[in-house]
Amino acid sequence: MDAGRLDERASLLRLVKTAAGYAWERVFSLPVQVQRSGRANLFSRVGLGEKSVTFTLRRRPLTLHDALLWRGQHCFLTDIRELDRKYLLVEAALVRVQECDLLEQEEAVDEYNSPRRGEAKRRFSFPGVLTEKYLRYEAGVPMAQNESLLVLVTPKAVELDAGELVDAGGKRYAVRVRHLLDAYKNEYEIARREDAGWREPV
Repeated sequence: MDAGRLDERASLLRLVKTAAGYAWERVFSLPVQVQRSGRANLFSRVGLGEKSVTFTLRRRPLTLHDALLWRGQHCFLTDIRELDRKYLLVEAALVRVQECDLLEQEEAVDEYNSPRRGEAKRRFSFPGVLTEKYLRYEAGVPMAQNESLLVLVTPKAVELDAGELVDAGGKRYAVRVRHLLDAYKNEYEIARREDAGWREPV
């Protein structure tokens, strides 16, 4: 490997705890060689893949908990292997990171002392990646409903419970299913049902 072929630069990102929750923070810039690929990188086990890219860089402490920022694009690391004694090959998916909020629904009552949904307040923020699962159409009575089912991929430090509400991309979703077995990330199937009279998650 010729070091002169490391002709581009990327930033190493690490997840940090903040006052508001979690965020990606730039650690330092590093020289890289970049190879684009026409195949999809299946960074999610239950969602769709994204475009793949391979980085060659000098060996350094790096794990799949980290990420890279290249040309303004967030690169979700999916594989790290040794090229030789001096260099690493790093596979990544080019993804769009959303700032997400875990919401907490306040308990409230109406004027007749009946329970109702109160205001939803943010518990903490975190970065996440949304990928499509599928869209199911159901003919209901008396109206039809569209249910959007997406997959939310988060850093391992972000743990959500089934039934909790998440604001992702400006829309509210309910966490349906958790996938927590991966050592470096968590995945959540989230749902939002919309009809003519109600646009809240179920």
